[in-house]
Amino acid sequence: MPRAELLQFLCNVPVQVALLTLDPLVRESTSGTQYFYPTSEGKGFWAPEELHAKIRNFQPAVNEPFFVCKRRAHGKRRMWDLWKGAPVGTHEAESSQSTLELQLARSLDRLQQPPAPQPIPIRAEAPQAKGTGTYGPVPIPAVPPTRRKDEKIPLDVAVREVIGFVTTSLKDCGEQWTDHSKQDLISTVIIAATKAGYTTVWNREGVA
Repeated sequence: MPRAELLQFLCNVPVQVALLTLDPLVRESTSGTQYFYPTSEGKGFWAPEELHAKIRNFQPAVNEPFFVCKRRAHGKRRMWDLWKGAPVGTHEAESSQSTLELQLARSLDRLQQPPAPQPIPIRAEAPQAKGTGTYGPVPIPAVPPTRRKDEKIPLDVAVREVIGFVTTSLKDCGEQWTDHSKQDLISTVIIAATKAGYTTVWNREGVA
């Protein structure tokens, strides 16, 4: 059994070898027949049937450097590539590996960089109303004070107010409701206001 340091073939990583002999040792294993090739660097490797057949067809000379690369194709099936010359830019598998390493390095660099500071949003001021050109901005009319819930509205006043704003609102919206629909809406509003506690009995002043 050879005691040389064994070379490891990783997927898509080319390994340069120079064989000391083209007559390898043979052994049987659970994975099939294997062939031991010693190299000029004092190392060696066990070649499976597929790699051994590739070396036989490739026919390298003794001590002639060449590259071996293992890759996966069609699922889990192994394939072997052999070629001579420089590995950079000459082999698809190594080119793919270099691209993956470059992408990984860029991703790690982005993760290590601190996040860029985000600008603080500035609240936009509401545009000021245009003036007359002589006396400045047009004054904004004062908002009438909101009626407190405890200030009850006499029911006769509430009825007149509801009829007035319902009729005006429908007219402003261009709606043409039937009298029956208007009455239903007015009744609904008055009933809701009464249940909410906004109204009281009608004003009985002047009644004998």
